[in-house]
Amino acid sequence: MTKIVKYSIIIIAIAAISFIISLIANGIEYRILEDRGIERNASAWIIWWTDISFFVGVAGLVSLSLGWIQHTKANHST
Repeated sequence: MTKIVKYSIIIIAIAAISFIISLIANGIEYRILEDRGIERNASAWIIWWTDISFFVGVAGLVSLSLGWIQHTKANHST
């Protein structure tokens, strides 16, 4: 496997973990606000973190795809 494929897998894993953590934080915040009787509005940092995590994951998938194409072309050309 090429370096780009390995790094892409690491990027995707980090983005997935980050995305899951942001969803958990969002759920915790929702329950805290709901228990206090406050109308729920998602915090800006949770929305920002979730969006960034998602797009980093998508970028990792694109990078993985390009790296895999490069890897398979290199194997078939030899």
